[in-house]
Amino acid sequence: MFGLWQSETPEQTKARETKAKAEAKARETKAKAEAKARETKAKEEALLNAARDGNLATVISSLNDGVNIECYNINGSTPLHRAALCGRLEIVRFLLEKGAKIEAKNDYLDTPLHDASLNNKVEVVRLLLAYGANVDATNFWNQTPLVDAQEKGFVQVQEPLRTAMLAKALREKRILDANSLLRQEKIIVNHQEPDGTTLLHLVLAMQDLKLLATMLEKSNLEIDATDSSGRTALAIALATRNIEATYALLQSNAQLDAVDKSILGAHMHTVEAVLRHAASTNNNEMVAELLQHGASPAATNENGETALHFAAANGHTAIVQTLLENDKSLLGLCDQSGNTALHVAAEKAKKGHVDAVNKVDKTTMLMAAATNNHESVVNVLLSYLVSTLILDDASYKALTTHRKELVAAQGYLDQRNAMRKTTAEIASNAAKQLIENSVTSLQTNLDRTRLAMQSKKAALSKAMKTQEWPMVKRLLLEGVPVTSLDFPGAIVNANDAELRHILVRAIVEADDSVLFQTFLRTLELSKTARNQLAQVALVLAVTSVKTLFVMNLLRMADVNLDLVTTEGPSPLHLAAKIGSVLMLSMLLTASRADVDTINEGFTALANAVREGHIDAAKVLLSASANPSFVLPSGHTILVMAVRRGHQELAQLLYDSIYTIIPTVTSAAFSPLERLPNGGFGAIEKVAWKNKSNDDIVIRKRPLQAGRCRSPYLLPALAIVDNPTDGVQLVTEWMRQGDLFHYLKRLRTPLPNDGIALDTFELSIVHVAWVIANGLAYLHAKNIIHRDLKSSNVFLCAKHGVVLGDFGIARAIEKEMTAGAGTDVWMAPEVLREENEEVRVYDASADIYSFGVILTELDTGHKPFADSPLKPFEILNRVRLGTLRPAMTDNSADGQ
Repeated sequence: MFGLWQSETPEQTKARETKAKAEAKARETKAKAEAKARETKAKEEALLNAARDGNLATVISSLNDGVNIECYNINGSTPLHRAALCGRLEIVRFLLEKGAKIEAKNDYLDTPLHDASLNNKVEVVRLLLAYGANVDATNFWNQTPLVDAQEKGFVQVQEPLRTAMLAKALREKRILDANSLLRQEKIIVNHQEPDGTTLLHLVLAMQDLKLLATMLEKSNLEIDATDSSGRTALAIALATRNIEATYALLQSNAQLDAVDKSILGAHMHTVEAVLRHAASTNNNEMVAELLQHGASPAATNENGETALHFAAANGHTAIVQTLLENDKSLLGLCDQSGNTALHVAAEKAKKGHVDAVNKVDKTTMLMAAATNNHESVVNVLLSYLVSTLILDDASYKALTTHRKELVAAQGYLDQRNAMRKTTAEIASNAAKQLIENSVTSLQTNLDRTRLAMQSKKAALSKAMKTQEWPMVKRLLLEGVPVTSLDFPGAIVNANDAELRHILVRAIVEADDSVLFQTFLRTLELSKTARNQLAQVALVLAVTSVKTLFVMNLLRMADVNLDLVTTEGPSPLHLAAKIGSVLMLSMLLTASRADVDTINEGFTALANAVREGHIDAAKVLLSASANPSFVLPSGHTILVMAVRRGHQELAQLLYDSIYTIIPTVTSAAFSPLERLPNGGFGAIEKVAWKNKSNDDIVIRKRPLQAGRCRSPYLLPALAIVDNPTDGVQLVTEWMRQGDLFHYLKRLRTPLPNDGIALDTFELSIVHVAWVIANGLAYLHAKNIIHRDLKSSNVFLCAKHGVVLGDFGIARAIEKEMTAGAGTDVWMAPEVLREENEEVRVYDASADIYSFGVILTELDTGHKPFADSPLKPFEILNRVRLGTLRPAMTDNSADGQ
C-alpha cells in the first residue's frame, strides 16, 4: 500500500527557492570572479610580455589600467625582472619611477640586478645600481650579481658591479674588502654615488694612507672632482687637518686652485705643515706651489722648526734656494734649541754634506754663514771640508782619496756668487781670516800630497828596475799604479808566484787589458802559467765588474779559461752573485759548461736568487738554468727565493717551473701507498712513470686549483681525469707533513713514524710569511680559503712551506654565509648555532684563522689546548667574541 504524498509547506518552498537563487548567484559571482581573474591574468601576462618585449606603450597602458606592477609569472619574475633580463632600459626606468620593487625576488631568489648581470645588460645594471639596487644580494645558490657575471665572463658588467661593491665597502668601513676591490683593474674610478659622493671622497674618509695611495695610482682619476657640497678631496683633507693625505693628493697633482679660498685661508696652518713635510722629502715643485698659494716659509712646528730647517737637515739644496728666494730672513730664525738652519746644516756636514745648503743666488752655505757673521758655523764647516791624514804613513790609495778631497774643498772655496765673489772676498773680520788661512792650508796640503804620490810611483819604478821584488809587492799592494812593464821577463824569472798575482791584480785594478796582454805574451812565461794568470785576471775582473777587461780576456785565443768551476772562484757564479747582466751574457755565450754546475754549494742561478738579482736570474733562466734544482742544502732554488723574501723572484721561478698543468689519466702513475686524507677525499702517494724520480700525491681537486699560481701555495703538477673518482689533482709530496702534526711530533715524538724532523728547520717568521703571502694572493683574486688551519700548511725540506687544501675555497662575496672550515680555527662570524640567524663574513675570516695559527706557532700547542672548557663551550664563547686562543708571555701580544 502506497503512502500518501505530503506537499511542501510555504516555508519550505520559500527556503528552497532562496537557496536556489543563492546558488545561482554564487555561480554567477564565481563566474564573474573567474572571468575577472582571467582578465587580470591576461592583463598581467600582457604587462609581463610587454616588459619583456620592450613595448613601453603597452606597459604604460597596463599600469594606467590598474594592472599590479608587482605581478609575476610562473617563475615568480615581476615585470621589472623581465625588462631587466631582456635589457629594456626605458621600461626598467619607467617601472622604477612608478615604484616597482627593486629588490623583488623570483622563485630562485634572483633580483632584477641578478637577471641583468647574468645576461650582460650593462646599461640596465648601471640604472639599477643608480636607483640603489643591492649589489650584495644573494640568490638561491648564494651568488651575488658579480659572481653571476664572473661565471659568464661578462667583463663589462663586472665593472659597475665591482664599483658598487667598492663604494658599499667604503661606506661600511670594510677596509680589507675595499682594498681588495680597489686593486682590481676593472672599476669605474670616477664613479659618483647618488648623493654625489665620489669614490675618491669615500676612500679619503677611510683615513688609510695605503688605500688612498692605491686610489691615486688609478689612471684617468679626476682628482679635483667635487662632492655634493662642492668640495674637492683636497679641500676635505685640509679641513680635517690630514697632512699625509693632503701631501699625497698634492703629489698626485690635486690643484689648490680648485679649493675654495675661504677653506684654504682657514686651514693655512695645515698647508704650512705640508710645506715642512715637502721640504723634508725634497719635493721642490710642491714647495714652490705652496709658497705661491700663501704658505708662510717662516711658519714653525711645535719645536720652532721652519721648512728651511728641514731642508737644511736633509741636504735638499734646491728647496733651500726656493725658500730663501721667497724670504732671506729665514737664515736668522732659530728653533727652540737656538739653532738656525745654518747650524743644522753645519751639524749635518759631519756626515759629508758640507754643501748641503747650497746656491741661493749661487751662494754656498759657507758664504751664507760668513755673510751673516756666523763665525762658529764658518769654523765648523771649514773643519769638515777635509779629513786629517798623516802623509808619511799613508798608502797610495789613501793619498789618492785625500787628494780628491783637497781638490773638492778648493773647488768649494773657489765658488763665486751672483756678484762673482768668492767666500774669502765677501767675508770680514775673524771669519775672513779663518777662510784665508784655510785656502793657504789646502794648497800646501795638496802640494805635499802630490809629491808623496809621485814619490811612491818613482819608488815602484826604481824597485822594478833594480829587481827589489819585496818592495815591488809592497808598493803594488798599497795601490801604486802600474803604467808600464819595462822588464816583464825579469818578473817572470823571479819565479815568485805571489809577485805575479799581485802584479795581475794591479793591472786589473787599472783596467788596462792591453798591458795585461803584453805581460801574458812574455816569452819566459809558460803556457800553464799563462793560463793560470789569465784565470786569476778573469776572476778579479768579474769581481770588480771590469766589463771591458772581461770582454778582451774572452777574446784572447791563446789562453784557456775556465768560465765555470766546481771549486775555487767560478767566474759565472761570481757574475751571478754580483748581478751583472752583461758579464753573465758574455760568460754564458762563451761557455759550454753546465749552467747548473754547483760551486761552493750553489748554482749560478742560486747565487743570483740569494742576492735578489732578478735581471740576472732572468738571463740564467733564458740559458736553461733549472729553478727547481735541489741544492746540497736539500731545498730547491725556488724555496731559497721564498725563504729570503724575494717575492718577485719567487714568482718568476715558480712560473718557470710550473708552466702548464697537463691533464693525464691514472695510468700515468704507479701507486705506492694511501695517505691520511685532507678532509676532502683520499690522498694517494704515487710515482709518475717515466717522468720524475720524486714521489708525488694525488688528491681530490680543489675548486680553485686552476686559478691559483703562487709560490706560497701548493702547486698543481697535473690534473687526473679519472672516470671512477672524478677529477683529481697531482701535487708534490710534502715529506714533513703538515704544521699541525709537525708541532704535535715536536711535543711527543713518535718512534719510527717515517718523518725526519731533523731535516727540516722550522722558522716561525718564515711560516707566517708564507701564509700571509698566500692569503694576500688568494684575496687579491677574490678567493677566501675558508678552511685555513695548521693541518693545511704543508712542510717539506725540499719544497719548503706552502699553503694548501682549498677544498672549500670560493670566490669572495659580501654576504658569505655558508659555514665552512674547522671549528677551533673558525672566525666568530663564521660560527653560528642551528637556530641562529645567518651571519655574514668576508675575507677577514681567513685573517682570524691566520691569527689562530700564529698562536700555535707561539705555544707549540693546538688552540685552546690548556682550556678547561668543553669543546661546545669554547666554540660558543668564540662565537660571542669573549674567548681567544692563548699566547705565551714571550710573544709580542703576551702582555
